[in-house]
Amino acid sequence: MATDYGHKLTRHNFMHSKMLLISLISEFNVKILNNLFQNSGTLQQHFQFLGYKWH
Repeated sequence: MATDYGHKLTRHNFMHSKMLLISLISEFNVKILNNLFQNSGTLQQHFQFLGYKWH
């Protein structure tokens, strides 16, 4: 019983840290994009262009 609880807790912590890592990477990418594009137009215009290109 205790082992089962420990396993569930570890799994939950892993999922939580994975989500935290994804959000940190996303925030990091936004900062990089912001630095790259701040001299050449707004982020919105660039994302609209990228969205058009991908679709």
